Amino acid sequence: YDDTVYYKIRYVDYASRTELKTAVVKSTDEAVVTEKFLPISGYIPQNFYIRKTLAYDGNATEDSVIEDNVITFYYIKDTEHGLFSVEYYLENADSDDSTDVKNYSQYESIVGSKDILQEHKADIRSYEGYTYVPALNTVITYKENGDVKEELIGAAAGDPPRGIVDFTGLTIKIYYKRNLYPYIIEYREYGASASADALKVIADGSDEDMAKFDTTKSHTAPQKFTVESGSDQIVYEYYVVGANDEARTKVMTIRAVEEGEENPNKLVFYYTKKKVEVFYEKVCTVPGLTSFGVVSIYSESAATAEGLSGSNAMPAIGFRLVGWYADEACTIPVDKSWRFDGETQSDTGTKLKPGSLDTSKDEIHYYALFEPIYGALEITKGIDGIDGTGATGATFLFRVQGADTNNKHIDIIVSIRDDTNTPESVLLNKVPIGNYTVTELTEWSWEFTTNDKEFTVTVEEDKTAKVTFTNTPDPSNWLNGETVNENQFNP
Repeated sequence: YDDTVYYKIRYVDYASRTELKTAVVKSTDEAVVTEKFLPISGYIPQNFYIRKTLAYDGNATEDSVIEDNVITFYYIKDTEHGLFSVEYYLENADSDDSTDVKNYSQYESIVGSKDILQEHKADIRSYEGYTYVPALNTVITYKENGDVKEELIGAAAGDPPRGIVDFTGLTIKIYYKRNLYPYIIEYREYGASASADALKVIADGSDEDMAKFDTTKSHTAPQKFTVESGSDQIVYEYYVVGANDEARTKVMTIRAVEEGEENPNKLVFYYTKKKVEVFYEKVCTVPGLTSFGVVSIYSESAATAEGLSGSNAMPAIGFRLVGWYADEACTIPVDKSWRFDGETQSDTGTKLKPGSLDTSKDEIHYYALFEPIYGALEITKGIDGIDGTGATGATFLFRVQGADTNNKHIDIIVSIRDDTNTPESVLLNKVPIGNYTVTELTEWSWEFTTNDKEFTVTVEEDKTAKVTFTNTPDPSNWLNGETVNENQFNP
C-alpha cells in the first residue's frame, strides 16, 4: 500500500489569474501540509502561509494532481510593502529541555504587512502558566531564490524581538517555556476539621515537589498505612475511604498558582482509623448456669478507647459480680481504673470502660465473672436411744433441694451418723442463697420415727441457716425371730 499523496502549489496574479511562477508539484505521506509563499519581486501575496488537508487518490501521479490537492497563492502588484509573520511557540508537555526549540510547538501566529525595509517589533504576549524566553528569539529572512536565513537574535527580558521587513517576507519566532508549580499530596483523616494536621504528607509543595504547568500528576494511595501517635507510641491503622483502585488513584492537572492564593494543585486522600470489635461476655463460676446475670452491651466497635461506651455487668438475684477479666479463664483482672460505678470511677464498679485499645487486633474480649451469693446450711440430727441414752450407730440421709431460680441446680444428699451421745450435725458451706427444702430419707432409716420429715429453710448471705431433725427408735419396725421370708427358685 503506497500512501504517497501528490499536491501542487500555484503562484497566481490575482487580477489576471495568470501564473507568475511555474507551479511546483510535491509529494508527501502526511495528511496536512503547510506551505509559505514564494517571494516574487513587485508583488505581495495575500497569504503568508497556507495550510491544507490533502485528499488521497491512488490513481494520482506527479502529472495528474487532483483539484482537491492544489494550493494557490494569489498575488497583487505592490512594490512598497512586504509581509511579516510572528509565531508564538509554547513548550511541549513532554519536554525535557526548555532550551531546545525542538521541544516547542506553535500555538498561534499573526500575519501583517509593512513598508519594505522598515523594522517590525513583535509584541511580547502573556500566556498563563508560561514564561517568555528571550534567549530563544529567532528571526527568519528569505531570498528570492528560495534561500532561508534563520538567526537566533535573543533579546533582553523586556526588549521585543524585531526584524527588517522585505518583499521576501519576515518571520519572527517567540518562545515560552512552561512554568513549574508546587503540588501537594496528603493523607487526611475522614471527618476531621480542615485545620487538622494531615496524617501523612507525600508532597508538601517544596522545591522537590514541582511539576510543569498543564501537565498531569497522579498518585495511588495505599489501601492502609500505620501512624505512631503520642508518647506511648500507640500504632493506629488507617484504611482508605474507597477500597477499589479507582478510589485510591487520583489525577490532577497542574494549574498556575497565583501569589497569595491557595494552591489548587492538591490531591487529598481520606482515611478512617481501623475499628476494633470489642466483646463483653458473661461467665459464671458454676458451670452450666445460664441465668446468673447480663451485660448491658454485648459488643461495640471503635478506633480508639475514647470511642468505647463500655458495658455494665448486672447480676441476677442470688448472684454477684466477682470482677472483669481480660482472659476467658478469668485469671487476669482488668485495670481497676477501667471500672466505674455509673460514670464515677470505682475500683469495684460493675461497669467496664476500657482505658486503652490494642488496634493491632481485630477483636478483643472481656469477661464479666459472676458467682452465686453464698451462705451456709447446718443440719442437726438428734437421736434418742432405746432407753434415752447412748449412741445407735445408725446413719441418716437428708436431701437438700433448691427452690428458687438461682439455686434449682442444687440437689444433694448428705448423711449424718449417730456415733455419740449428743446430737450430730453437718455444715454445708458455700450454699447459694435462697429457699431450700431439706427432707429426711426415711426409707433408709426405717428403724426410726422422726418428728418432721421435711423442713423449708432460707439461706441468707454470709449467714448459717439451721434445721434440726429428732429421731426415736421404733422397735415395731425391727426384725424378730418370727420374721420369715420364703424365697423360692423356679427353674
